[in-house]
Amino acid sequence: MLNTLYCPGRKNVVIFIHGDLQNHTVFLSLSSFFGDKGHSTLLFDLPGHGNSKYERKDFLAMMDEIIKSYNIKNPIFVGHSFGGMLAAEYIKETGNTSSAVFLNAYLGRIKEARPSFDMDTAIQHYKKLAIDNFQEQKLVQYNKSGTKNESDVSLIGLQSTLPQAFEKNLLFYKKTTPEDALYQLDIPILYVATKDDDFIPSSYAIECMKKMKNGKLIIEEGTHNSIIINPQVIEKAIKDNYQFLVGQEA
Repeated sequence: MLNTLYCPGRKNVVIFIHGDLQNHTVFLSLSSFFGDKGHSTLLFDLPGHGNSKYERKDFLAMMDEIIKSYNIKNPIFVGHSFGGMLAAEYIKETGNTSSAVFLNAYLGRIKEARPSFDMDTAIQHYKKLAIDNFQEQKLVQYNKSGTKNESDVSLIGLQSTLPQAFEKNLLFYKKTTPEDALYQLDIPILYVATKDDDFIPSSYAIECMKKMKNGKLIIEEGTHNSIIINPQVIEKAIKDNYQFLVGQEA
């Protein structure tokens, strides 16, 4: 069973999806911004993260179930890292969206973006890290955590996320599809990248956004988890592009 937080509003729903080893508190401040603008907002903890129980359910089936349970049509997606990949896969599969924000996220197959990346070796490496570091599953308050660097963020996540849940996330990376379906959509797509992201190079974001029909790219100073380490910068980039994302709805 997933831990969800839904706040109704008069404008279309904004769905926030956090990254690996995190939880919904990453987006509490940003969800308040959209709520103040009149939007419904939906946040949730991925299985085995935060306060959500571990489930073996397919991720896209899980997304479909959540969205249908709230009868959500044409939401705005905001996803960081794994959360962005999950949002991208759902959009490619269903087309059910009005716009999207991707933060430091691969939008398709990692192997195609980074041919030298050995996914199987990486999965075994990170699986061992998760098992070795795990202490107990808990809802870390990332918006109040005071974490200062990538190592802090990674360690806290490894200590508080169920290892089998993290492994399930990693295996999902192998199932992702090419970005082509996203390139065909004529919807506002905002990509926020950071210059010092060791996992997803900004050059990848640049190439992707060149192919979007209605895409906008912002590159900020920072690292992969800047949404936690320096959230004001990332949040400002999204807030400054609110009108781009909502169009006539504003």
